[in-house]
Order: sequence, then C-alpha cells, then structure tokens
Amino acid sequence: MSSRSSNRSSSNSFGETSKYEIKSSSGQRCWICQSRPTQACHVIAKGDEIVFELFKSRNLLPDSFNLSSVSNGISLCPTCHVNFDAYHDPGFVILPSNLRYFIDFEVANYSQREASALRGVAEPRTTPSAADYLAYQIQQREIDTQAKSGSYLAIVFHDYSPFLPLGKLTAKEWPGHPLTMIRRGLIALGTARVENWPQDLRSELLKLQEIYARPAPEVHQLDPAAMEEVEEVEEAEEAEAPRAPKIPKNEAVRDISEAGPSVTAPGRQRDWILGPNHTALDALQRYQLVC
Repeated sequence: MSSRSSNRSSSNSFGETSKYEIKSSSGQRCWICQSRPTQACHVIAKGDEIVFELFKSRNLLPDSFNLSSVSNGISLCPTCHVNFDAYHDPGFVILPSNLRYFIDFEVANYSQREASALRGVAEPRTTPSAADYLAYQIQQREIDTQAKSGSYLAIVFHDYSPFLPLGKLTAKEWPGHPLTMIRRGLIALGTARVENWPQDLRSELLKLQEIYARPAPEVHQLDPAAMEEVEEVEEAEEAEAPRAPKIPKNEAVRDISEAGPSVTAPGRQRDWILGPNHTALDALQRYQLVC
C-alpha cells in the first residue's frame, strides 16, 4: 500500500470518541444479534471512496459528511462485522423500514428541480437526513413519539449465525445517515441469494437506484425579453390574486362564498401577449430558447 493510500485510509478511520459514541448508540451491543464485545463498523466502507465521492457529487450525501462521521458507523460484533463487509455474499443488509418515503421524496424534489431549471436556475438535489426521516415516521405514527432515531430493519440472507432466522428481522432504531444504508442495499442487490430478498423491498430499492441515477434537469437559458415577460405575468398573477377582506373588529365574518366575482377596472387595457389567466410556466414554455 502506498503512503498516500495509507494516509487516506487513516483519515477515514473513526476516532476513539466516535467509536464510543457509535457503540453506545446500541447499548454497547451488536445491532444485529445483541452480543458482545462490539466494533465500530463503517457503513460506507473505507475502500468505497470512488462511489462515496460519486454520491457526494450528486448531492446524495451532504458536504459535511465524511467516511469517519459517526453517522457512517454501526455497532456490530466481530462475526456480524465480517458478514456485513462480505460485499459479494453479505450475510445480511440493513435498510430504512420505509423505503417508499425516500422514493416519494426524490420524485417530489426532482419535479421541483425541473421547475427551477425551466426558470434558468440550477437547483441542487436534496435528500432526507436522519432527522428528516425520524420526523416523518413520528408524524405518520410509524414509530413512537419518544423515538430518538428512524426505524431500520435487517434482512438475513444466509445462516451465518445459529441465533438469527433468515429473512426480515424486527425493525429498530439506528441514528446514522439513511443514504449510507441505502448504499449498502444497492450493493446487496447483486447477491445470488435472491430468494431471501423480500420482493417489495427489492423492488423499491431498484426504483431508488433508477431515480437516483437520473441526470440533473437541463437548465434553460432565457433571453432578457422572455425574462421580462415572465416577471410581468408573475406581477399580474400577484395583483389579480384574491385577497382576504379586512374584517372590522367585533364584527361577524361573512361567508366568503357570499362575495361576488372580482371585477376588472373599466377601461383598463392589457398590452401583454399572455394575460393573468396564464401562468409563469406558460410564459417560460413560450419564450424559452431552443437548444
């Protein structure tokens, strides 16, 4: 190993404080089998640097994240550690218990980025953090309101331990970054032990792989005239938008349905091509340059 590789590997190692925090998050027990002693294990492995950098370049992981982050660690016993790191034939994989949340989040975020691209703005991708996932699960009552972390489940692929059944284990908390476990799941899709994959989870993971691989929306460059027209339409939309009536103090509020339709001031002429009944997106699509 070269000195450069050695230095990089060392910089990606957990410090003693981080190791203690990672192990303590599971009560100093193995997250999978509950045995002792434990080791602080990397979820995205130290040797997975190329894909790690690819994940960061696509904004699947935040800039502040690195391989030695506590959120990239899990407490495992030596036996489970070896089977977790067996890339070509893993003993198990760990995934967020609600992968559909991550699919819906990415679909919504991509649509938002497409709308921004039509306006000439390159908006970066955002993905759920551990705190986002926890808040969502609490809001949806998927986990207890006192939970400190989101819910994850393990899928055991082969009987490397006599104490673990094959298939899904009971879901429980893990405080790390959800995209790190999703990365592990994408690797595990290549296992030959397909029969032990729950079909619904495997399908959702394949869907995530597909949508995460989409190229960023193409940003359209608009000429000044088009931008001016967009601004006029947006101003018109804002001016014509219905506003809540001012209610005098101590007076009953009338039902809004009793109010008549809004009336345009007589004699007012509009000199734009697209009127207030059109949206800003209509203007963008009419005036965007053909690439």
